Amino acid sequence: MSNESNSSNRKHVEDGEINEPDGNHDEANKKKEREKEREKTESEEKKRQKEIKEKLKEKQDEIDKMKSIIEKFQSKKCSFTEAFTSVKQMLGEFSENLTLPDDDNSEQKAIKRMEDELGKCVDFLQKKELFPAEVIENSTAVQGTFCTKNLSDWIEPRRQVVNIGRNVKFRSSTLTQRDNIVEHDSQSTANTFDKAVEKSGWGFAAELRAFYPKHGGGIEYEGESQEENTSQNHSSLHTSYFCKTTCSVVPVALWAASLSDVSLCKDLIEDLKQIEDIIPIQENLAKEKVKCIFQKYGSHFYCGNVHFGGLFQVKSEFQTEKVSTKSSIKDIVSTMHSASVNACLNVFGIVQIGGGVSGYTQSSEGNIEENKASSELSKIHTSLTKLGGPIEINSLSLWKKGLVQNNNSWVVVDGGKPVITENQLNPKNFVGLWNLVQNESSLFKDSILLSNILIDIWHDVSGLRVPESILKIERIRWHKSKIRKFIERSTYEELSSVSCVHIFKELSTIVQECRTVTGQHLLWKEELKTNGKLHSLLESVLSIQFEDIDRIETGHQVQKLLELENDVNFPKKEAIQVWLKETENPNTAKLFPSDDINSIDHHLEIIWLCLGFLF
Repeated sequence: MSNESNSSNRKHVEDGEINEPDGNHDEANKKKEREKEREKTESEEKKRQKEIKEKLKEKQDEIDKMKSIIEKFQSKKCSFTEAFTSVKQMLGEFSENLTLPDDDNSEQKAIKRMEDELGKCVDFLQKKELFPAEVIENSTAVQGTFCTKNLSDWIEPRRQVVNIGRNVKFRSSTLTQRDNIVEHDSQSTANTFDKAVEKSGWGFAAELRAFYPKHGGGIEYEGESQEENTSQNHSSLHTSYFCKTTCSVVPVALWAASLSDVSLCKDLIEDLKQIEDIIPIQENLAKEKVKCIFQKYGSHFYCGNVHFGGLFQVKSEFQTEKVSTKSSIKDIVSTMHSASVNACLNVFGIVQIGGGVSGYTQSSEGNIEENKASSELSKIHTSLTKLGGPIEINSLSLWKKGLVQNNNSWVVVDGGKPVITENQLNPKNFVGLWNLVQNESSLFKDSILLSNILIDIWHDVSGLRVPESILKIERIRWHKSKIRKFIERSTYEELSSVSCVHIFKELSTIVQECRTVTGQHLLWKEELKTNGKLHSLLESVLSIQFEDIDRIETGHQVQKLLELENDVNFPKKEAIQVWLKETENPNTAKLFPSDDINSIDHHLEIIWLCLGFLF
C-alpha cells in the first residue's frame, strides 16, 4: 500500500470513520438503523410512561377531592350550600345542569344520595386503566358485521374477527357530545334500534333506521304507516305502543383503524384454512362452510374511525290494548320522560327509577290513568341504560366525570355508517373478509382463490354486490401483491441450478395467471421496469453455475417473461439477452458436465450398458 493510501486511512480513522468492504458497510448501516429504531422505541416508551404517571396523578387528585367532600358530608362540617359549591367545582365542565333543591327535606335526601354516588365514583376511578389495544379488544370494534339486505344480519353480534396490535394509540375524538332523541311506534323497532346502538353506536343505528324503511328492509313502523289513513286526533285500535328515548352520546377517544393495526384472529384463520383444504375435494361443501363463516364472524370488518366513550340513555315506553289516541299517548309519555331526564341531569335531584343495577339497566313502572272515562290503568315503563362509564351511578354529570377519567369500560359510541345504494355496498371503510385474507396472504395456500370464493358466496347470500369497477381494481391489486411477495420471498432463497428452474417457472405461471384473470397487461410491465428485487433475481442467472438441462429450462422461462414486454429496459438487460442466446444455441449449450472426449466416451459407455440390459 502506498504512503498516500496509509495517510488517507489514518485520517479516516482519526476522524472517526472506518473503511470497510461493501458487505461490512451494509451491515454497519443496518446496525445503525436498528440502533435508531431501538432509541426511538425507548423514547416513545418513556413518553408513554410519563403520560401514564401524569394521568394517574390527575386521577388521584380527583379521587382525593371526592373523598374530601364525602368526609365533609359525613362529619356535617359544611352547610348544604358549601357542599353544593364543592361538588360543582369538582365536576367542572360537567356541572352545567346543577340546581339546588327547594326544601330542607330534599336537601337531606340530596346529601345522602350525593355521598353514595361519590363513593361509587371513587371505587370506579380506582380500577386499573387499560392500554388502548385492550380497550379495543374488549369492545364490539373487533367483531365482524354481516352486511346483507336484511337488517337483522347487520345488528346481530358476531365473533371476534381481528386481533389488535399492541402499539395502537387513541387520538382525541373528532365528535362532540350530543343528546339524541328518537321515537318509535312499535316495540320491535325500538328493540331493533337498541340492539344496533349496542352493536356499533348511535350513528350506525340511525343510518340503518333511515335506510331500511325506504327499501323494504326489516323495520316496520306500525304507527307511521297507519298515520297516513288515520288522523292523529282520532282513536285507533292499532296504535298501542309508543316509546321515547333520550340518549347522551359522550365520545372520549378516537381509534383511526387501519389494516396495519390488525391481524386475523386465530379461530378465523383455522376455519378459513379448513375451507381452503376442502375446495379441491368438495367445492359445494366448501361453499356451505363459507356461509357458516359469515354467520359466525360476519362478512366485513369496519376499518375506519371508531369513537370510544359511553352512552347514557333514558327510555320511556307506554303500551295499552284499549282504544287510545296517538296524541294523548305521546303527551303522557313525554311528560314522564322529561321528568326522568331532568332528574338524571341534576346531581342533587332524586332519580325516579328504582331498584338496583342489573348489568347496565335500571327500570321502574308507573301506573297512570289514561282518561277519566276508563277504569283501566296503563303502564309507563321507564328504563335507564348506561353503556360505558360507572354504571352504578345515576347522575349524568358524575357518570360523565367517571367515564372521562377511566377508560376500563369504554364502548363503541360511533363505529361507522354503512352506505348502500341500488343493492351495492359502498366498501368505504367496510373491509370484506376477502381483503383481510389478502392482507395476510402468506398464511394461505392460494389466497386469491379463497378470496374469490368468499366474494362469490357473499354476492349469493347477501343480495348486495361489490361494484364491478371496485372489484376489478381489488383483483388487480391482489395479483400485483402476489407477484411482489413471490419475488421478495425468492430473493431470500439460496439460489442454485435447481431452485432457479422452480422459481422462474412459478413466476411465469403467476404472471400469466394475472394477465388472464385481470386482463391487465401493464402490471408486469411496471414490475419489470421498476422492481429492483426482480432485477436482482434476473441478474442472478448470470452468475449461477447451472446444470445443462436446468440452464435450458431456466432460460426458457426467463425468455417467456421478457417476451411479454420486449420494449422495457432494465439493468443488465443486454447481458441477460446474451446469456439467453448462448443458452438457445446448441453449439454453446453443454450437454455434459465437461466437453472433453473422455467424459463423452464415458457417458456413451453407460448408455450402451443400459441398452444391453434392456435387450
